[in-house]
Amino acid sequence: PRGALGHGGLLAPDGDALVVGDPRAGTITELRADGSSHVVASGLGALDALAVTPFVPGASARVVARAGGSLVAVDRATGTVTSLASVAPTAHGCRIAADATHAYWTEPDAWLVRRVPLAGGPAEVYAEHQRMACGVAVADGVVAWISVDATLSVYLTRFSATSIPPSDYIPGASAAVGYYAARTIDWDLAMTTDGDVVVTNAHDGDVFGVPRGAVPSTRVAGRQARLGSVAASKGAAFWSTSGQIVRAPR
Repeated sequence: PRGALGHGGLLAPDGDALVVGDPRAGTITELRADGSSHVVASGLGALDALAVTPFVPGASARVVARAGGSLVAVDRATGTVTSLASVAPTAHGCRIAADATHAYWTEPDAWLVRRVPLAGGPAEVYAEHQRMACGVAVADGVVAWISVDATLSVYLTRFSATSIPPSDYIPGASAAVGYYAARTIDWDLAMTTDGDVVVTNAHDGDVFGVPRGAVPSTRVAGRQARLGSVAASKGAAFWSTSGQIVRAPR
């Protein structure tokens, strides 16, 4: 158990709102700064991850969610649900991400990072040979994901969202976070709009901050019981612990 809000990304800050997914009820709710709330979608089934698309003038604001074996896009104004792609069962528990044009997810057993156009079309492999890749984030034109090397040393890898990494691009080409884990599903990450990353380790209950282009990371909090979803905005990090949402300045 990793808290009532689960693990793998069921919190998504968006301006002055926080979008929250309920894995049991299959609902997505927008919590606003004025204390009001709005149910974006319900009845989605086994919801286990979500991401919000960035603001684009004239474009619909959407929530991308993984529910059951599907990746779907939900229009936040109308609640219309559009199927984007089927996902492998082993992808469950790993964070998804979205930018203005694509939705991203990882497949740990296949060592892949995949993406699919939000406008419709076939899914494609974005990065391959990413050992046990689990969890992806995207912001400011950069894609980041968690993977490990042969010794299970955990890496935070970053690459441009506008190009495809070469087939021989390995985690070591980026930055070692410097910690170890028996399984990458215990790790999660979230990225701010300016490229800073927050990384969590549910096994040890630790929360770390990794500024853009900087390593090693800085420990933000420790001993967080039942550590679940994590989210980040420009000035703060959010995560769920023991069924509560915690906020800490970055």
